[in-house]
Amino acid sequence: MKALLSDWRVLSGIAILGWGAWGIVSKLALEKLDWRIFLLLSSLIAFPFVFAVGIEPMLKMWAPDTLPRLGRYIFLGTLAILPVVFVVGLGPFLGMRFGHTPIPFNRYFLYACVAGLGANVATLAFNRALQVGGRANVVVPLTSQYVLVVVLFSTIFLKEPLTWKRIVGVVAAIIAIIFLSL
Repeated sequence: MKALLSDWRVLSGIAILGWGAWGIVSKLALEKLDWRIFLLLSSLIAFPFVFAVGIEPMLKMWAPDTLPRLGRYIFLGTLAILPVVFVVGLGPFLGMRFGHTPIPFNRYFLYACVAGLGANVATLAFNRALQVGGRANVVVPLTSQYVLVVVLFSTIFLKEPLTWKRIVGVVAAIIAIIFLSL
């Protein structure tokens, strides 16, 4: 598993799938959610994930010897999760509002949370792909092909039409990937 997460090609694939899922799930969430609530939920739900990934290097810089390692994680992890628990967990039940719009607890709420996680997993995989040896002139164009996943999944799950123009676009994107990776 560790070897797979050190291969820029695997990490690029994870980024493509994560951003592709983000595109589809975002569309589903935004069918019923106000875009501001979507932004709030997708950002808040991702915060503990981002915090958990980034905390160790930050702690090594800031406070290498002040607290035992486990104590630091528990303390800082608790601080990180409190806003998420409050807004995501309790907000809908307490009648919280974002402006004049109530924060709902329904499947669209969950779609927004999944979109936030998908985008952050993709971003993490993308950054890691660049770090472990992927060339920017290959990784960036390759991962930008997440639109192929969106086109495919939007046709299957959202019943959006697959026109001949979209098919030509998909073929052109695949040809671009081949040429850029040479």
